[in-house]
Amino acid sequence: MAQTGADMKLVAVTSYLEGTKTVKEICFLYGVTDRTLRRWCADFEAYVAEGLRREKHAGRVHNQIPQSLEERILRLKQRNIAWGAGRITFQAGLPCH
Repeated sequence: MAQTGADMKLVAVTSYLEGTKTVKEICFLYGVTDRTLRRWCADFEAYVAEGLRREKHAGRVHNQIPQSLEERILRLKQRNIAWGAGRITFQAGLPCH
C-alpha cells in the first residue's frame, strides 16, 4: 500500500528523531532536501503529527476582480486593441497599485 504524504513525512521525521537514519539517508530515500526535512521536524514538534498535514495553497484566488469589471475591461480592450494595462486602468477609473 502506498503511503500518503502525511504518513511519509511522519516516517521520515520519526526516523530522524530516533536517529535510525542520517539526514542524508532520509533525504535521499524520500527525495527531499535537508531544509525540507528540518521544516517537517519543526512542524512535528510544534503541532505533533497533525502539523505535518499542511494545507495546499492551490485553488486560492488572491486577485479576483468582480465579473462586471472584468467584462468592462475586456470590452475596452476589444474596442481599443492598442491600449495597454495603464491606459485601460485609466479609462476604467481603477486605482493604480
